[in-house]
Formats: sequence, structure tokens, C-alpha cells
Amino acid sequence: MKISGVSVDHASTRLPADVVPVAGPWNRWDWIAVGSVFLVALGLRAAYWLTVHREIWFRNPIIDSDHFHQWALSILRGDLLGTGAFAHGPLYAYLLAGVYACLGPDPARAAGVQLLLGAVSCGLIFLLARRLFSRSVAVIAGLAQAVYSLAFFHEGTLLTAVLINFLNLLLLLTSFWAAQRPVAKRWLLPGILLGLSFLARPSIGIYAAVLLGWVVWLFGRNNRRYCLRTGAVLAATLAVVILPATIRNAVVMHEFMLSVPHGGMNFYLGNSRQAKGYHVILENNAGLNANKIADRFKQDAEEALGRRLTFSESNAYWYRKAWREIAEDWGHWQEVLSAKFLLFFNAYEYTTSLNYYAVRELTPFLQLPWLGFSAVAPLALLGMVWLRKRFRELLPLYGFVLVILAGNVLLMVSSEYRYAVMPVLFIFAAQGGAELVALARGGNWTRLGAALVMLSLFFALTRLELLNQNERNYHLASAHSNFGHLLARMDNFQGASEEYGLAKELVKFQPQYLSAASEELAAAYIRLQKMDEARWELEEAYALTPKELSVVDELATVATAQGRFADAVGFRKQAIALDSGQGKLYFNLGMTYLWAGQDREADRAFAEALQRSPELADIIAQKRALVMRDRKLSRRKGP
Repeated sequence: MKISGVSVDHASTRLPADVVPVAGPWNRWDWIAVGSVFLVALGLRAAYWLTVHREIWFRNPIIDSDHFHQWALSILRGDLLGTGAFAHGPLYAYLLAGVYACLGPDPARAAGVQLLLGAVSCGLIFLLARRLFSRSVAVIAGLAQAVYSLAFFHEGTLLTAVLINFLNLLLLLTSFWAAQRPVAKRWLLPGILLGLSFLARPSIGIYAAVLLGWVVWLFGRNNRRYCLRTGAVLAATLAVVILPATIRNAVVMHEFMLSVPHGGMNFYLGNSRQAKGYHVILENNAGLNANKIADRFKQDAEEALGRRLTFSESNAYWYRKAWREIAEDWGHWQEVLSAKFLLFFNAYEYTTSLNYYAVRELTPFLQLPWLGFSAVAPLALLGMVWLRKRFRELLPLYGFVLVILAGNVLLMVSSEYRYAVMPVLFIFAAQGGAELVALARGGNWTRLGAALVMLSLFFALTRLELLNQNERNYHLASAHSNFGHLLARMDNFQGASEEYGLAKELVKFQPQYLSAASEELAAAYIRLQKMDEARWELEEAYALTPKELSVVDELATVATAQGRFADAVGFRKQAIALDSGQGKLYFNLGMTYLWAGQDREADRAFAEALQRSPELADIIAQKRALVMRDRKLSRRKGP
């Protein structure tokens, strides 16, 4: 018999009669088509790189991108194992370190490599679509990725998105190839790719169940031994690929953890009483990088339980806390799940690191009329509906969409996480568009009308206004705040103060964020020696959050700089009352007393600091000597 034009001996291979599609023989037009798709994608990405490679935000990573950048640099310095728990899947950091080793530690060059990998992914989309459908569908799907607006943005950002797409496309291709013949060892390659993808983002791990379920559905009746062997091969291969990360955790953390131990924290962030469906900054976590947020969550769990915890125990604590809050407010959780489901299919791109909309405002290339999500998703959903009769043979594609959807809905929706599903949506969309054209050409107006109605409903779904103006303002304010952090890191405090000012203006009607914005602006003013402006901002923050330790401590710093020592001492003592265990706070109080000329009080404060933090001894001696020297110089100069 024949499947997709290829002769198959059904008796010898035991393949089901109407599944496991095989591409027909390739000819020169296929090679020309895939080459053209790759060259178009490469040319557009080269143009994008040339447009943005000198931009400050492109050359200087921020937030999670900076975390990966610093992680890669530490690997280059020889710290191969690192310290603490992985904040993200480790694979990307080691790949980035390899790129830095070859091309130098230049984020812009690394982004260029990623854009090249993105062009290769366009070719892989063509190969996958060509295997399952027609050459024309493959060309459309590949070109859709080539001209997709978010593809340029994500591929040019130092995050895992481009690597994950590349690995997952290879995984899908090799899975269809492996299922062509009931030979278990063929699943070694998909197993390796799935393991690598897991090391980039662990949530893909459940896709192993989809692949095994597909194999059982295809071959279970006639070849149970093959199904068992396939399951064993996938499990063993996954284990071997993940094993280095697990061993590293055992050596460094002295815990058994497959890879990243923060599932509980992320589940809590996405499902707690404070959850909104997208990433929000919880109390005490503003401005922290991924590692510090994970550490803060662990500290909070330890304080709640009153004892030291391993990361595994902390992870379990946050799962339990999330489920308790869900049980106490079931209705809210249902609302959050519904919101996340709708956000997954919404055209708004909620990015959690570099803000897409802020970058687009700075980048004329991204302002061109590129393909957007609301043009792809409706056609993809229509294609999925039309292809439901081929569900059995296309289960890896449908299952892949469901796995990515589940990961977003169970945790939180973001553009970076949703981007993983786009290659499959491009294929479904291309087939959906081809079906529409076929109906129009065939004059089947009844079915065409029904399809257009369905397409309109899907389009309306993507255009729902799910985020109000305050929520959009918060998202944009976080971008200005991040740009401010970047400029401050480069000692451009004037530029940082302007960005912080823009952030504050956007959240001025949101008290829960206004305090943090005022505090950031005050920090820039302090570095600019604008103490009056800093004091005004901090007093505004203090009125909103009088128990925020950092605000109280900065108020003391400003009061000291202005010579208001009595006020400064009062704020220092208030900070200690908020957290009496920090030796640094007693050190700050001692320094304020020294500058005020109250040496005995300073000695008592320093003694308290040393009792809590003995490592401060050398710093205290150095700072005391500097203050005493300044006093002598002042006495010599006279009044």
C-alpha cells in the first residue's frame, strides 16, 4: 500500500494504514523552496541586526538576559558548576558561554548567532510542514516565521526562546521520522532532543507522555513489545541527558533535584491570591534578579516554618501554600485560569524581561508592518479544527500545542513562554489558509462562509481587551524602570532619573507600585547629589510604605548627607526595629553617630554590628579611620 506517495509493506512494518505521514520524494523545487525560505529569513535577520546592534539596550542585557550573560561569563572564568540552585534551565547559559568562547563576550555578537539559528528554524519549519502537508503550505509556514515581528525580538534577546524553538522543531521532525518504523532505537534521537529541551525549560518534560501515548495509539494493538521498548528508550535517554544537571545539584546543593527546583515558587506566583495570570512583582521582590527572587522565596519559607530548609523543602512549601490559597478562594483561581487561557490567545505581548513595546518604540525596523499574533492564531485555530480528522497522525502537533498551553495556564502567561508554540501554529495557519483558498477556488460558498464566521470569532478572541490601562501602564513602567537600572549601571544617573520619572508617571494612580517607583527615582537623585529631590521622593514612598526597610534606610542616608543627624539617627533606629538581625543596619547607625560626633554611641552601635556580623570588623576600622582623618582636616582648616 502507499502512504503519502511512498510504498510501505504494511505486514512487515505493522504501520497503521492511514497514519504516520511520509513526505513524497524530494525534487529540486523542494531544495529551491527551503533554500529560499532560509535566505529570506537570514536576510531579514541580518537587516534587523544591522539596525539595532549599536543600541544600548541591545548591547547591554538586563533582567533575565543579564542573569544569563553573567552566568555565561562565570562559566568562562572556570566556574563550571556554579553555586546555589539553578534559577533557570542551565543549557542556554552553557551554550552562551560556548558562543562567548568563540566570538568574545559580546552580547550583540551572541544575538547575531541566535538570529542565524532563527533563520535555520525557519528552514526546519519548512521541513516539518513539507513532511506533513504540501510544498506550498511548507513555504507559507516557513516564511510566516521569517516575517513574524516577535521572531526578530525574541531571537535577538539573550533568552532561551530561540534555542527552545530550534530543539523542539528537531524533536518534532525526528519523532515523525522515528514512528515510521517500529524500531525502538529510533527514539534515541527524539529522547536526546527532549532531554536537551528539558534542560532549557523543564516544563516540556510532560511531552514525553504525549509521544509515548502516540506510539501506543499507533502500535499498541499489534506490537506491545515495541511500545514497551520505546517507553524504556525515551525514559533512559531522558535520564542520561538530564543526569549531569542532577549530579551537579547533588554535588553543589547536596540535594536530589532533576534540574531547576523552583516549580513551587512559579506555581505560587501564577496561582496565589495575588495572581493575575501574567507576571507580577510581589511584595519584597521588586528589583531582584532571578537568583535573588528564588533566595527570597526560600527565606520566606524558612521564616514561615521557623527552620532552615533545603530548596526541595522550600519548593514543596510553596506548592502547599498555593494549593491552600486555591482551596480557600476557589472562585478566584477559576478566574485566574480563565484569564490565563484567554491571555494565551490574546494579541497583547506580555514580556517579562525586555519590554517588546518599549523596544519597538525605539526601533523603526520593528515598526514595519510585520506579521503579528492576531493574524496567525485565528488561522491556526481554524486549521486545527479542519484537520481534526487527521488528529491521530498529527497528535504530536496537537499534543505540543496542549503542552505549551498547559505550561502557560498552570504557571503564568508570557510572550517568551508562548513563543515556543509559534512554529506549530505557523504550520496549522498555513494549512488553514490553504483550505480557505481551496474552498474559494472550488466555489463552495456555504463552507467558506462558515469558515469565515469561525475565523472572525477566533480573531475577536485574540483582540479582547484583557488588560486595563493601569495594567498596561504597569507593564510599560517596568520597562522604563529596567532601562533606568541599565543606565544607572553605566553611571548615567541623569538618564536613569529620567527613566525612573517616566515609570513613576505611569504608575502614579497605583499606590502598590508608586512607592517602589519613588524609591528608584530617589536613588538616582542621591547619586546626582540632588538631596532635596531625593528627600521629597523618599517621603512620598514612606507615606505609602512606612515599614519598607529600604525606604527608611535611604531616608536616613539623605538626612545624614543634609546634616540632619537627629532625623538620621531616628530613621536608623526605625530600620533596626524593622530587622534587628542585620549587622549592616547597626553599622549604618554607628557611622551616623560618628559623623554627628557622638563617638560613644557609635562604639555601642559598632559593637552590636560586630556581634551580628563579625566580618564587618575591617570595614568598621577603615571607615572610622576615614572619619577621624576628615575631622582632623576640618579642625586644621578652622571655621
